[in-house]
Amino acid sequence: GFDGSDIALSGTAGATTAVVTGGGTTYNVAVTGMTTDGTVIASVSAAAAKDAALNDSAASTSTDNTVTRDTIAPAVSSINRSSGTSTTGTSVSFDVTFAETVSGIDIDDFVLAVAGGASGTIASVNVTGATTATVTVNNVSGNQGSTLGLNFDFNNSGIGGVNDLAGNAATADFTGQTYDVDNIAPFVMSIVRAAANPTSATTVTFTVTFSESVDNVTTADFVLAKTGTATGTISAVTAGPSNTFTVTVSGVAGTGTLGLNYDNTAGASVDDALGNDATGNYAGEIYTVTDTTAPTPTVTAPASVAAATANATGIVFTVTFDEVVTGFTAADVSFGATTLTNGTTAITTTANLSIAVSNPSNDGKTYLVTVTAINSKTFGTGDSVQILVATGGAFDVVGNPNAAATYTNNTIAIS
Repeated sequence: GFDGSDIALSGTAGATTAVVTGGGTTYNVAVTGMTTDGTVIASVSAAAAKDAALNDSAASTSTDNTVTRDTIAPAVSSINRSSGTSTTGTSVSFDVTFAETVSGIDIDDFVLAVAGGASGTIASVNVTGATTATVTVNNVSGNQGSTLGLNFDFNNSGIGGVNDLAGNAATADFTGQTYDVDNIAPFVMSIVRAAANPTSATTVTFTVTFSESVDNVTTADFVLAKTGTATGTISAVTAGPSNTFTVTVSGVAGTGTLGLNYDNTAGASVDDALGNDATGNYAGEIYTVTDTTAPTPTVTAPASVAAATANATGIVFTVTFDEVVTGFTAADVSFGATTLTNGTTAITTTANLSIAVSNPSNDGKTYLVTVTAINSKTFGTGDSVQILVATGGAFDVVGNPNAAATYTNNTIAIS
């Protein structure tokens, strides 16, 4: 007489019907009608059955008569980096947490999400708890701007993948956190001239390009490569744009060649954003330094000239340059402190003086500056004429303008 009407159903799942099968001492109870996930509790009422002597059965005393109904697939709650947000190492790990107790977790359940050239290999899964596991990724590689993340991929799990205690298989992917990866050391890719070559300039620049953005680049990271008498001083490093730097070399002088080299042992300070130290040295381009010395004129003259001579042939100053120049003309000569009041027909003003420049020897170095009175004016005893030579009016063969003149004597008195 034992049947479904003898079964008392309770719990949170809403079970409504019990069907009893079997016989003798063992019966099976199939419960249906549940409307939600939750517990199903089955109890046997007293006097539900009789034995052969017609004794009524007692009420059930089971302690394992509760079943939890679970139709919800297990899901990943989080995949977080185990340490920090970036790495320069070759191995990283991720902490994976599920929303409920699961089994069957292995490396096939995960895939890497890489960008910017990052790479790695999922090496192992260590189950650390009922709902947690740690996934280790080895052979990590990447440069500045690379990222490496870990995703859960239920399709990658295949049949018999991750399951909860009720046997429900995971059915949803999950995108985890990512690491910024940079374990490749920066290095110099090029050092090129940033100005015309050959050069006679006293300041030159080089453009230095690194393989990625770097910090702490200073003048101590570079050395000059010199030949001949060429020389200079590395005076400044200016950053930008991006991974390039402008290195300035000032005080360039002499002749020969002048190059810039990156010397990793000189300063050893250059690193990228994650602290990878730059590696390797680099020999850059060179400038041919032709001449950086400005020609210098020296002015000489007799202390005095007789008035008769001055009025007959003019008064003559000698301007001697220390190297061959061109472009030196009367326009480069002006008057300084001058007295013009003593002639028979007094000159009175430099407007009544004429300047002529000549190079009788055609050597390009020794010039004569002749000053004569014009407009029917004359020099007189007590007059004096002083000349000044302008800076930058004459040029040597490589284009250096002349420096300020040296005056041995630039004033002639009329006697």
